Amino acid sequence: MNDILEELYYGNINPNTQQKSDKHLMKKISKSHEELLELLNGREKELFEQCLDFQRIYITQIKLDNFKMGYQLGSWLTAEIYN
Repeated sequence: MNDILEELYYGNINPNTQQKSDKHLMKKISKSHEELLELLNGREKELFEQCLDFQRIYITQIKLDNFKMGYQLGSWLTAEIYN
């Protein structure tokens, strides 16, 4: 247990690091994004980028909520063990 806390403290454990499968998917997303931007003009590009920005904010919030919920669940399970 202490080793895990030390690893977390020193930043060696990061649940937000990308997996290899994520990198492959990110390349596909990036390529599609670039292709779509080439097809759009002024206002269309602006709306598309705005939509992506809102989507990134939403996804970040969901990831944060899930991260917190995971820690809460772990705490609840630990408390249950001692009850």
